[in-house]
Amino acid sequence: MKADPPIFTRWYEVVGMLLERVGRFPKNLRPSLGNRLIDRSLDVLREIVRLRYTRNRRLLFAEANLLVEEVRILVRLAFERRLLSGPQYAEISVAVDSCGRMLGGWRK
Repeated sequence: MKADPPIFTRWYEVVGMLLERVGRFPKNLRPSLGNRLIDRSLDVLREIVRLRYTRNRRLLFAEANLLVEEVRILVRLAFERRLLSGPQYAEISVAVDSCGRMLGGWRK
């Protein structure tokens, strides 16, 4: 069995961080912003798995990159709405950024 690629491991951690934080969002924002944030982050995880097992990857890399960008925007929106503290935002945004760079490196 192959070892998980580093980007999978790192993004898995990001999903865990987001699941923990979204559970604390106000009830009125959990169904909209919270669910969308979790859905997009799980979609990125799905794309990483698909990339690992697919030969023609060009479109999958583009889709994964787009999803990572959506997660970035949603995390920033959550921070600006004070749903994430400064340290939480810093931790999550650094992790998302590093995964985006890992994804770009893997593409090359």
